[in-house]
Amino acid sequence: MISPNRPHNSGMQLPVGVVTSHAAAVLAAPGKALHLPRSGGSRPAGVGAGPAGSRGAEVRQRSPRVLDAARARVVAYELLARRPWTRKELTERLRRRGAPAAVAAELVAELERSGYVDDRAFARGWAESRARQRALGRQRIAAELRAKGVERELIEAALRETFGEVSEEAQALEVARRRLPALLRREPRKAASRLRDHLLRRGFPSEVVTAVLRRCCGAEVPDPEPGS
Repeated sequence: MISPNRPHNSGMQLPVGVVTSHAAAVLAAPGKALHLPRSGGSRPAGVGAGPAGSRGAEVRQRSPRVLDAARARVVAYELLARRPWTRKELTERLRRRGAPAAVAAELVAELERSGYVDDRAFARGWAESRARQRALGRQRIAAELRAKGVERELIEAALRETFGEVSEEAQALEVARRRLPALLRREPRKAASRLRDHLLRRGFPSEVVTAVLRRCCGAEVPDPEPGS
């Protein structure tokens, strides 16, 4: 078991006090005091002495910190207390923090079995948030989830659920109506083409963009030249 107080999958929130106390218990070695550098007074031999910059050179020469399984677990708890992570994201972050590949993979697999890491729930929450709060289209959301390592089947299921209730064309039309007045004030002759580019960048399919441009601008807008 990872924690007696298992968080709800949707929030992935762990009690901060639990993380802090567990971190202290793991990181503090029994019977040993932690020696922190002092701002003044005497220094241990060899520290701070010599030409300027020698301390920085000494720090740079130290070996990278390697996380054992216990320390990696503390780091994972702290990361999950902040926000949900995909399996790929959390594994990569643990590796960057110093966990060996085998330690990171085993720990993330355990967290996944316990429900702390759930790519399906992550994809569903991400798609809904990006569609409703940022008004992004399917293609943009799918690209973001692929970059986070979510499997294609989970992405498709999340998009079906998210856009099953809301028409993507209606969503694109709402984005266009908010954007178009500013484009018309700036340069009316280029407003339609710039609106097209704006909608495509937000991840709406080309057929949806074409239909929206007809409704908003009353004309076809040619596709941009390759490389433009």
